[in-house]
Amino acid sequence: MGQAMNVQHKSRLIWLDLLKGFCMILIVISHVSNRADIYGRLYTPIFLSAFFFASGYTFKPRGSFTEFLKNKIVSLGIPFVCLGLINACLAVVIERDLIVDRLKYLASFRGVWDDLWFIACLFSMQFILYGIYKLSLAIVGARRDNGIFILITSFMLSVISYMVVKTTGISLPLQFESACVGIFSMALGYFYKVNENKIDNIVMRVRGGTGLV
Repeated sequence: MGQAMNVQHKSRLIWLDLLKGFCMILIVISHVSNRADIYGRLYTPIFLSAFFFASGYTFKPRGSFTEFLKNKIVSLGIPFVCLGLINACLAVVIERDLIVDRLKYLASFRGVWDDLWFIACLFSMQFILYGIYKLSLAIVGARRDNGIFILITSFMLSVISYMVVKTTGISLPLQFESACVGIFSMALGYFYKVNENKIDNIVMRVRGGTGLV
């Protein structure tokens, strides 16, 4: 039994790695091709949503806020700052940009030298989902059905944020407005993880009923 669970666990990590690898390939394609064409419009939302889904699957809201903050600073904040400083220094040396202007982009406003926008966006999304998770505990409690609350809340936030961004063009530090728009994809990944066995059982029943297994 233990061996079977271990094999199953490893297979799930494999599919998650394959998903991330596939998304990375699409990212490379999107940067070397004309993203304004019809194909770019089709696959760009797919790999972005898939990346956020994968991040939601690995999302761990356990521990105090201080512990959560330290973890995200180490895993996302420090790499973002280091890469940003390297990028800024190279821009000063190669493109003769002013160091003061380049350092401003570390705030990662949308459209302003946002080369590392994804890391900044993911950093913000982690805290948004953490806040929604804590809100679900306060309103629904620690029952498993708080996942529904998280999904509904994140969906409403995504829709409202999308309308606000489209109508106002607002741009906030650390890609916060983009994080609010994409938070539903991340919440889906977290919802799948906490309900994985239940969802897998439903899928198996459906396949069995249709003769696919």
